Amino acid sequence: MLITFRDFLAERFLNIFQSDTEQRDQYGDTVWAMLQKAYEPIGGIKGRGFGSKEDMVRSIPFWKIVRRGTDITAVVMYKDKSGRKLVAIATNGTPQGKKDLAEMMMADLTLNRAFMELSDTALKFLVRQLGYDLLLKYAKTPDQAAKLLPADDILPAEKSSSDYSIHGPLQPFFYSRKIGSHRHTKILIGTNGNKITDGSSIA
Repeated sequence: MLITFRDFLAERFLNIFQSDTEQRDQYGDTVWAMLQKAYEPIGGIKGRGFGSKEDMVRSIPFWKIVRRGTDITAVVMYKDKSGRKLVAIATNGTPQGKKDLAEMMMADLTLNRAFMELSDTALKFLVRQLGYDLLLKYAKTPDQAAKLLPADDILPAEKSSSDYSIHGPLQPFFYSRKIGSHRHTKILIGTNGNKITDGSSIA
């Protein structure tokens, strides 16, 4: 299929910062709906900045989305916490959306752009898309995670958790921390220390 220049311009990554109020208003409903659907199987999206669509628009400093024509196929949300930290992901449920999300997450790792704390569906997705060998290259130890996230009450991993049981190669890197009233098994992967800059120069 021949892709025209107009198609090329319509299919692109969008970096949306807090100063980009027009784009936040334009895409906020779509992004919020995608995140709600993505996190519904695990009880909904949690954490500061995700109390409502308005909270997300006001509080989450950096959104990266893929737009293909009029469709948003994938979104990644970041906070500035010991650097650029990925805090939420979603797709439109299509194979193209999953491919677009995997490409963004791979770039975050291999280009040393960001770090991410993963578990449950997001971790399974990344394992399927990128494989254990690549993830092991960028995984942080629990001690490193505790230094990067000192306020998050990080403790040894709960070995009875499903993530610990399923992802054998990653077991040395799992830890647990409390989210709400429950402890969750997590793993930290990527590069810290890259501050979010409110401008178009960030990749």
